[in-house]
Amino acid sequence: MKIKILVVSHDAGGANILNALVKKYILDFNWKVYVKGPAVKIFKKAKNINYVKKTFDSERILSLEKPDLVLTGTGWSSDFEINFLKAAKMKLIKSASFLDHWGNYRERFGYPKDWKKNLPDAIFLGDKWAYSIALRNGFPKAILRQVENPYFEK
Repeated sequence: MKIKILVVSHDAGGANILNALVKKYILDFNWKVYVKGPAVKIFKKAKNINYVKKTFDSERILSLEKPDLVLTGTGWSSDFEINFLKAAKMKLIKSASFLDHWGNYRERFGYPKDWKKNLPDAIFLGDKWAYSIALRNGFPKAILRQVENPYFEK
C-alpha cells in the first residue's frame, strides 16, 4: 500500500515546488492535493493528480483523508497551511513543509506569536543557503533537511 500524502498549498512559490514534487513522484505515493489562492492555478494545469479545489476545515479534511503525511508550502499571505500543520499535530499526523524562499522564514510559521509551536516535524530546504538562513533564524537543526528542489530541476 502506498503512503498517502496530503499536499496543502496557498502561495505560488510553494505550489510550484510541491507541484513539481508531485509530478516527479506521481507513481510512488498516493497524493491528494488541497489548494487555495494562487496555488489553484498552478495545480489546475497538472495532469494525473487527484486535485481538490474545494477547501474545508483542516481538521475535517484530515479526518476524511487520513493521510500518513501532511506536506505544505510555506506561504505567508494566509494561515491556510499553518492551520493544517496545527491540525496534523493535534491528530498526531506527521507533517513537513518546503521552505520556498530565502526570507521571512519565521513569519511563515506565525512569528512572533509562538511560531515554534507551528513548526512541522520536518522542514525541507532546497539549498545550503536556505539551510544556513534557517539555522540563523532559530529553527531547530533536528527538523531541517536539505533536499533537492524539484522545481529547480524543471
